[in-house]
Amino acid sequence: MNVSSIHKTDARLNNLSGIKQHRVVFVDGVYSKELSKAGVWPSGVALDILSSGKSVSLSIPDKVVVEELVHILFLTSEAGQKKEPLSYSSDILIHAGASTRLKIILNDLSTGDRRYESKKNIETRLAPGACVSFYEVKRGGEGTSVSTKRFYLKRHSDLDFFEFAEGGDVTRSECEVHFEEEHGFCSLKGLAILDGRSQVSNRITAFHKVPHCISRQFYKNVLAGKSKTEFNSLVEVVKGALKSDSRQLNKNILLSDEAQAKTGPKLKIDADDVSCTHGATVGQLEKDELFYLTSRGLSKEFARFLLVYGFAEEVLEGMEPAGLKEELEALVNERLKTIMGGSSS
Repeated sequence: MNVSSIHKTDARLNNLSGIKQHRVVFVDGVYSKELSKAGVWPSGVALDILSSGKSVSLSIPDKVVVEELVHILFLTSEAGQKKEPLSYSSDILIHAGASTRLKIILNDLSTGDRRYESKKNIETRLAPGACVSFYEVKRGGEGTSVSTKRFYLKRHSDLDFFEFAEGGDVTRSECEVHFEEEHGFCSLKGLAILDGRSQVSNRITAFHKVPHCISRQFYKNVLAGKSKTEFNSLVEVVKGALKSDSRQLNKNILLSDEAQAKTGPKLKIDADDVSCTHGATVGQLEKDELFYLTSRGLSKEFARFLLVYGFAEEVLEGMEPAGLKEELEALVNERLKTIMGGSSS
């Protein structure tokens, strides 16, 4: 574990330093006590490091509100003298008790040129009335990142999930939502901004097993170079799950002729009296919109930037805390300037 190289990236490590947080850091898949920094937890909260420092368990008791953001940071260090690829697997177990409030960000950051393959298995259980906001950010790196997320929702629980990917070789995200009791709600959102030969794959399944549950999916991708995305989503409504309500929407903008976006939202409905819709688009910037902006005196490059930024920023609307939204908006701005070669001012 090359902790010394991590200290060279303190600015990136502290990219959420303006937000009150409990920070749990893993370097090359192993827990780092030196870099972690947890504040004072509310009474009854249990944070345990498991599997010889390779996994983490977080349990929030009933009726507890965790005001600070829980920041779980996975860092891949520089290769240094090590030429062999890095491979690791981690489990993240989260239990949100009844009527709890919790915000979590899983931040996956590569700090160098080391080849790696990481696998993360994330299981989150929401007791009745629990509200959980879960954010996953994947940035850069020369390797493959695979994360599998399973969310189990009880009565009147509320899940807000967002994932962001930029750069890197291959990112695979699998997400399952299981409605186990009535009146559950989940919102799943995602944004990928890619260039080069980067690849992102999203596989989502929402299981409506009981009546009166609501699921929302809203994913957007911006693709340049020879990058590729694949969006596979299934909403399954079982027999008897009346009044189920689901929406699936995937939108893609291609900034080059060689970029590719595959999209496949699907429905499997075995119940009556439900409301389920899906949609997908793949295309380039609208020429009419570009013409309108350039006719108002904007350069073509800046007009393109504004249109793409507006397309991407829509997914971030309503995100809390505000500091996290601002950080992601800055990432989007920085990333788009890089891949479009234009200016944001």
